[in-house]
Amino acid sequence: MGEDYPELPEAVYWRQMLGGFSIAFFIISTIAFALRIYASRMVSSSIRVDDVLMGCAVLVMWGDTAGVWLSLSPVIVAYNGIGVPADLLPEYRQVRIRMGLWILTKCWAISMGFNKLSIILFLRRVLGLTRAVNMALVVVGVCVVIWTGAVILYTTFVCTPVPFYWDKSMPGGWCWGNDKFMIQNVVAGVLALALDIAILIIPVGTVWKLQIKRKQKMAVTLVLGVGAM
Repeated sequence: MGEDYPELPEAVYWRQMLGGFSIAFFIISTIAFALRIYASRMVSSSIRVDDVLMGCAVLVMWGDTAGVWLSLSPVIVAYNGIGVPADLLPEYRQVRIRMGLWILTKCWAISMGFNKLSIILFLRRVLGLTRAVNMALVVVGVCVVIWTGAVILYTTFVCTPVPFYWDKSMPGGWCWGNDKFMIQNVVAGVLALALDIAILIIPVGTVWKLQIKRKQKMAVTLVLGVGAM
C-alpha cells in the first residue's frame, strides 16, 4: 500500500472494487468476442464488417482497462491513492490518476462507438429489415458517429493546453469548471443510453413479423430487452 499518503479503509474498498470489476468485464468481453468469432467462422468462412468493428471495440476496451489501471496503479500492484482526498496525495500520484482518466474517457467513447455500429450492422444483416427500419438504423448510426466524435473532442480539449488536464504545474493552463464538465458527462451518458435503446427497440417490430415460433420471437425480444437494460 502507499507509504506517501494516508490509507483509508473505504479507499481500499473502492480501489479493489474498481480494479476487480474492470478486470472481470475485460475477461468477459474478450471471451464473448472470441466466441462470437468462433461462431461466425462456423457459419461462414469470412469475417464480416460487424465482427471487425466489434473486435475494434474490444481492443479499445483494453485501452479503457489500461486507463483504469493507470489510475489505480503505477506498477499494477501498488495503488495511486484512488479514494483518498486529492489534497492528501503527492502530486505525482495525482498526475497518474488524471492521466489514466484522460485516456479512459477517449477509449470509452471510441469503444462504445464501435460497439453500437457493430450491433447496427449485425441487426441489418441478420433480421432482413424493411427499408424504413434500415433507414432508421442508418440515422441512428450517423448519430452514433457524431456522438463519438463529440465526446472525444470535449474530453480532449476540456483543458488548454491539453496536457494541463494531468499536469497542473504548466503555466497559463486552464480547464472548464467541474460543474460544466459534469453536466457534459451526464448529457453524453444520457445520449449514449438513448442510442442504445433506439438500436435495440427499432427492430422489435420486424422480429414479431418473422416466420418463427412465438417462443423464439419472445426469446429474441428478451435478448434485445436485456441489451436495452
